[in-house]
Amino acid sequence: IGQVGNLLTLEDTHITAQFSGVEPRDVLFTLVDDFDYARPLGKLAGRLVLDHAMADWNIPTLTVASVEDSDPLFLQVEGSLYNLTGLFLADLNTRFKIRDPALLEALTGLRMNPAEGTTRIRSASNSVSIQNTTRIGETNLAADAKVDFDAEGITDLNLAVSSSQLHLDDLGLQADRKGAETYNPSERLEDVEPEDRKSVVYGKCGV
Repeated sequence: IGQVGNLLTLEDTHITAQFSGVEPRDVLFTLVDDFDYARPLGKLAGRLVLDHAMADWNIPTLTVASVEDSDPLFLQVEGSLYNLTGLFLADLNTRFKIRDPALLEALTGLRMNPAEGTTRIRSASNSVSIQNTTRIGETNLAADAKVDFDAEGITDLNLAVSSSQLHLDDLGLQADRKGAETYNPSERLEDVEPEDRKSVVYGKCGV
């Protein structure tokens, strides 16, 4: 639904589109190396408004959400995206719930407890800021990050993480032995240089 003001330049284009039936699994297969999870993850549906004015393509309205709140993964994204073909600007708010520990293990390689949280992402012409609050089991985490950059690359990086209470077993960092099976996450870090440890723990995610 919409209109195109000028067929030659596409100026004054205004289109509203609705979509449904998007598979979160397809997205995760793209983002996560060797993603292996058997259960259905539900469907995503949403709405967006696409504008073209003053030579810029913008999405002033974007909403995406899981159709069912009871699926192993619930995701909700709302916000706006501007200057899609130039200096990309974004203001996005997300909410997520991951109820199945097996899905968290498929994503991170760690046996974490169910997690839920919110994230806000804002980008300007020379910076990106991210604020996140997450609850994993009984552990509360808050993270605040900002990256400044120019044409040459990153010029400044600030990251602050805090927790009012931290439980290693919530994060999948507590060794455990059940019957003949032993779970020892520290083994994943053995014989790895310190600067490479982040990629070992979170290396399954293509971030």
